[in-house]
Amino acid sequence: MKPFFLNILDPTANNPFLNTAGVLSTTIAFVNSFFGMLNPVLTGLFYIASIGWLMVQIYYKVKNKGK
Repeated sequence: MKPFFLNILDPTANNPFLNTAGVLSTTIAFVNSFFGMLNPVLTGLFYIASIGWLMVQIYYKVKNKGK
């Protein structure tokens, strides 16, 4: 005899809709956590690129002003 909770879960075990919903929600949670961890790294790279681009703009502004 199976425990009571297994009798409740057993009909849902081979339900393709519920299996698809479980895989989809797990995949979305994985992608969300991956980008949540990557967000500070990407933000830092964006800041470094922005400061670099600002330095290039200042360099050419000063270089062309002398002519």
